[in-house]
Amino acid sequence: MAESQSTINEEGIIILPDNWAVCPDCLEKVNLGSAGIVNLTIHHRGSKKCKNGEKKRKAKSILRKRMTRRFQYILDFFLILHTQVLSAFFRISNPAVRI
Repeated sequence: MAESQSTINEEGIIILPDNWAVCPDCLEKVNLGSAGIVNLTIHHRGSKKCKNGEKKRKAKSILRKRMTRRFQYILDFFLILHTQVLSAFFRISNPAVRI
């Protein structure tokens, strides 16, 4: 019985069992067929499908970074607002503390 584990070749391409590989540009599974890794390196990489996949992947990455940054600003804003409201509440509710 053949092993069913993936391997990584010297170019950093993940080769899956049953003649499949993961394109490092668009992260899509590519059938290697009888020609082997040549199908990925010559025929798939640089094709319109691969370039569009790479653009989509980079756009998602940029969007994810922007959303994370915006979410952090919102969290900081509410944290500051929350601490100010709590500190004002405790000043009012505690008669020992003079304003």
